[in-house]
Amino acid sequence: MEDFYETRIDGVDGEIVGLFEVFDGHGGARAAEYVKYNLFKNNQNRDAGSTASTAVLVGDCLLVANVGDSRAVICRGGKAYVVSRDHKPDQTDERQRIEDAGGFVMWAGIWRVGGVLAVLVTGS
Repeated sequence: MEDFYETRIDGVDGEIVGLFEVFDGHGGARAAEYVKYNLFKNNQNRDAGSTASTAVLVGDCLLVANVGDSRAVICRGGKAYVVSRDHKPDQTDERQRIEDAGGFVMWAGIWRVGGVLAVLVTGS
Protein backbone atom coordinates (compact mmCIF):
# COMPACT_ATOMS: atom_id res chain seq x y z
CA MET A 1 0.00 0.00 0.00
CA GLU A 2 1.68 3.22 -1.20
CA ASP A 3 -1.30 5.57 -0.85
CA PHE A 4 -2.05 7.94 2.00
CA TYR A 5 -4.74 10.54 2.56
CA GLU A 6 -5.44 13.31 5.01
CA THR A 7 -8.69 15.13 5.76
CA ARG A 8 -9.11 18.13 8.03
CA ILE A 9 -12.24 20.18 8.57
CA ASP A 10 -12.27 23.19 10.84
CA GLY A 11 -13.86 26.58 11.31
CA VAL A 12 -11.91 29.71 10.42
CA ASP A 13 -13.43 33.15 10.94
CA GLY A 14 -16.92 31.66 10.99
CA GLU A 15 -16.43 29.67 7.76
CA ILE A 16 -16.05 25.93 7.43
CA VAL A 17 -12.71 25.08 5.84
CA GLY A 18 -11.92 21.60 4.59
CA LEU A 19 -8.53 20.28 3.45
CA PHE A 20 -8.52 17.02 1.51
CA GLU A 21 -5.28 15.39 0.29
CA VAL A 22 -4.43 12.14 -1.52
CA PHE A 23 -0.83 10.97 -2.06
CA ASP A 24 0.24 8.08 -4.30
CA GLY A 25 3.78 6.92 -3.57
CA HIS A 26 6.18 5.57 -6.19
CA GLY A 27 9.00 3.25 -5.23
CA GLY A 28 7.35 2.42 -1.92
CA ALA A 29 5.18 4.17 0.61
CA ARG A 30 7.92 6.31 2.19
CA ALA A 31 7.50 9.40 0.02
CA ALA A 32 3.69 9.45 0.16
CA GLU A 33 3.76 9.10 3.94
CA TYR A 34 6.45 11.79 4.19
CA VAL A 35 4.43 14.20 2.03
CA LYS A 36 1.34 13.57 4.16
CA TYR A 37 3.18 14.81 7.25
CA ASN A 38 5.49 17.38 5.63
CA LEU A 39 3.55 18.83 2.67
CA PHE A 40 5.12 22.28 2.91
CA LYS A 41 8.67 21.11 3.65
CA ASN A 42 11.21 20.19 0.95
CA ASN A 43 11.66 16.41 0.27
CA GLN A 44 15.24 15.68 -0.87
CA ASN A 45 14.72 11.90 -1.18
CA ARG A 46 15.64 11.07 -4.80
CA ASP A 47 14.88 7.33 -4.83
CA ALA A 48 11.18 7.69 -4.11
CA GLY A 49 8.44 10.10 -5.06
CA SER A 50 4.78 10.85 -4.70
CA THR A 51 1.95 12.42 -6.58
CA ALA A 52 -0.42 14.70 -4.68
CA SER A 53 -3.96 15.85 -5.22
CA THR A 54 -5.25 18.45 -2.81
CA ALA A 55 -8.49 20.34 -2.42
CA VAL A 56 -9.34 23.18 -0.09
CA LEU A 57 -12.99 24.00 0.49
CA VAL A 58 -13.73 27.42 1.97
CA GLY A 59 -17.45 27.99 2.27
CA ASP A 60 -18.72 27.22 -1.23
CA CYS A 61 -15.37 27.89 -2.98
CA LEU A 62 -13.31 24.82 -3.97
CA LEU A 63 -9.61 25.17 -4.85
CA VAL A 64 -7.86 22.12 -6.37
CA ALA A 65 -4.19 21.48 -7.11
CA ASN A 66 -2.25 18.41 -8.15
CA VAL A 67 1.26 17.22 -8.87
CA GLY A 68 1.85 14.13 -10.98
CA ASP A 69 -0.68 11.84 -12.57
CA SER A 70 -3.21 11.63 -9.73
CA ARG A 71 -6.36 13.11 -11.17
CA ALA A 72 -8.82 15.04 -9.01
CA VAL A 73 -12.51 14.67 -9.83
CA ILE A 74 -15.69 15.92 -8.23
CA CYS A 75 -19.11 14.39 -8.46
CA ARG A 76 -22.18 16.50 -9.09
CA GLY A 77 -25.58 14.97 -9.68
CA GLY A 78 -24.05 11.52 -10.14
CA LYS A 79 -21.66 12.69 -12.87
CA ALA A 80 -17.85 12.88 -12.47
CA TYR A 81 -16.04 16.05 -13.54
CA VAL A 82 -12.25 16.26 -13.95
CA VAL A 83 -10.91 19.28 -12.03
CA SER A 84 -7.16 18.84 -12.48
CA ARG A 85 -4.68 18.16 -15.27
CA ASP A 86 -2.43 15.09 -15.12
CA HIS A 87 1.29 15.67 -15.49
CA LYS A 88 2.58 12.95 -17.83
CA PRO A 89 5.91 12.67 -19.67
CA ASP A 90 4.30 12.24 -23.09
CA GLN A 91 3.15 15.88 -22.85
CA THR A 92 5.63 18.27 -24.47
CA ASP A 93 5.48 20.82 -21.65
CA GLU A 94 5.86 18.20 -18.92
CA ARG A 95 8.78 16.52 -20.66
CA GLN A 96 10.47 19.91 -20.99
CA ARG A 97 9.87 20.65 -17.29
CA ILE A 98 11.45 17.31 -16.32
CA GLU A 99 14.48 17.88 -18.57
CA ASP A 100 14.89 21.49 -17.37
CA ALA A 101 15.03 20.12 -13.80
CA GLY A 102 17.89 17.77 -14.77
CA GLY A 103 15.81 14.63 -15.33
CA PHE A 104 15.15 12.65 -18.47
CA VAL A 105 12.28 10.85 -20.14
CA MET A 106 12.69 7.69 -22.21
CA TRP A 107 10.50 5.25 -24.10
CA ALA A 108 10.91 1.62 -22.99
CA GLY A 109 7.61 0.14 -24.13
CA ILE A 110 6.01 2.83 -21.95
CA TRP A 111 7.20 6.32 -21.03
CA ARG A 112 9.56 6.30 -18.06
CA VAL A 113 10.86 9.25 -16.06
CA GLY A 114 14.50 8.80 -15.11
CA GLY A 115 14.42 5.38 -16.78
CA VAL A 116 12.51 4.01 -13.78
CA LEU A 117 9.16 5.60 -13.03
CA ALA A 118 6.44 4.29 -15.33
CA VAL A 119 3.65 6.78 -15.88
CA LEU A 120 0.68 5.21 -17.63
CA VAL A 121 -0.60 7.34 -20.46
CA THR A 122 -4.37 7.05 -20.70
CA GLY A 123 -7.09 9.08 -22.31
CA SER A 124 -8.76 11.84 -20.36
